[in-house]
Amino acid sequence: MQVMAGVPQDGIDTRQAMEAEILVQKLLSTLGTLDGTCLTLAYAAGMSHSEISGIVDLPIGSVKSRIHRVKLKLQKWLEVHDHPIQNSGSKPPKEIHRAG
Repeated sequence: MQVMAGVPQDGIDTRQAMEAEILVQKLLSTLGTLDGTCLTLAYAAGMSHSEISGIVDLPIGSVKSRIHRVKLKLQKWLEVHDHPIQNSGSKPPKEIHRAG
């Protein structure tokens, strides 16, 4: 599974973007295939938990749990390796709950 960064915009350090791309690949390689797939579909593809559930054939609750655990694992990895990555605030789409 590959996650590619977009074309760097003006004013963005190309070297920093390449280092981030390498870091993403390194972090994804520490995950199991299913966990990496769930995380990538949520963040890179912007899919909802229900869409991911249909693709990976797991209940929505399992998808949510996997994504949460993977985020904690990656956060721990960054802390242990003292990586100065900044949180961009990127979040996967929330499920839409309709009344009635």
